[in-house]
Amino acid sequence: MPTEPRMVGNTELYNGSSWTELANLGTARGQSGGTGTTTAALCCGGEGPPPGFARLSSVELWNGASWTGAPANLGTARYALAAAGIQTATICYGGSTPGPTSVAINESWNGSTWTEVADLNTPRSSFGGGGEFTNAMAVGGGPATTTVETWNGTSWTEAAVMNLARSNPEFTGNSTLGLVMGGSCPLPSPLTANTEYWNGSTWSEQNDLATARNNFARGGTTTATIIGGGYPNPGLSGSSEIWASPTLAIRTVTVS
Repeated sequence: MPTEPRMVGNTELYNGSSWTELANLGTARGQSGGTGTTTAALCCGGEGPPPGFARLSSVELWNGASWTGAPANLGTARYALAAAGIQTATICYGGSTPGPTSVAINESWNGSTWTEVADLNTPRSSFGGGGEFTNAMAVGGGPATTTVETWNGTSWTEAAVMNLARSNPEFTGNSTLGLVMGGSCPLPSPLTANTEYWNGSTWSEQNDLATARNNFARGGTTTATIIGGGYPNPGLSGSSEIWASPTLAIRTVTVS
């Protein structure tokens, strides 16, 4: 399937020191929602490859060796969304439908079907999100904003805003502890390396990324996170960075 650089199906595994390419997604896509573990993950929605750049509703499941189509697709096709939870209990929220129009739609997955549940208070796309099925966050979004919402398994609640407005950041953690990093900011500084730490009630800036970037991937926790890829300016990057914070004496190490 012909794709442009941002629409790929590649899957890579990090073992603590290096990356190894594994089986590709069945459908190449960009800006999808993803959650889970290295042996049980879920990828939902996204933007399909050219020439159509279709908004996707398809969902794929990872078993540690290969991707297979899930038994049910999202109810609403969209990209630039977020996901939180595990492979059998996930929420997918926000995103952009054709137009493009940002949506507040929140769908819950029980391992076999999707059901729309309480939506976000503010429609948003290109934001940072993640967490657990009953404990998740939505931070920032496009156009660049500081707005934050927390999910308790039943409803979304507006929380303390970030210090820096941004779109296309990444987030790791949940509504109790979290990190937001990178993203796009209003001109004259279109990309940021800024990292903010969430303690459950307030945001504070910590050590920033070594390279300002947006539209990258992340995995891990608030004390051990790895990010990779993205769009530094100009062009694409395959570089990775590790965040390690056993006592919040933050250190950021760049690896390749």
